[in-house]
Order: sequence, then structure tokens, then C-alpha cells
Amino acid sequence: MDTHPWETGGGEEVEADVRFDSDVAWWAARTLRVPEPKGDLRTTVPVANRDAFVGWILSFGDSVEVLGPPELREEIRSRVAAALEGVE
Repeated sequence: MDTHPWETGGGEEVEADVRFDSDVAWWAARTLRVPEPKGDLRTTVPVANRDAFVGWILSFGDSVEVLGPPELREEIRSRVAAALEGVE
């Protein structure tokens, strides 16, 4: 079975709506095994392991945006805010 870390886990599966900027869209497309776009890539990603998914998404820096679902967007915001806590 050829799955990504965020596709396996005990959590409830959600479909993440994600947009990758054109400068990283090729990388995301190859990872997700979808056709490489000529510009931005907007796609859905099945997520059962939120920790693995959030880690992968954060590796793209500001070149990615999770558009939904809202609770997954908020989880990413919270993770970034927690990481920045105490940083001057």
C-alpha cells in the first residue's frame, strides 16, 4: 500500500482543501501524485493523521493555504501561534 503519513491514523478522516502557490505546486503535485499545474495547485487531500498533515503543510511555509475545513485551518493557526509564543 502506497500511502502518505497523513492518510493513516486513528483519527476521523477529513478532506482538506489546499492551495499551493505556483513556486511549490510542482513539489506538492509530485508528492500527491497529481498532474503538475502550470500555476497554483488547488486540490483536496484526505487527512486521517492531523499531526502528520500539519507538519507537511508547514514545510511549505507561506506558499500554501489550507482553505478548509475551518477546524483544520484553526488547528494550523494554533500550531503556528504556539510555535511563535515566546519568540521576540
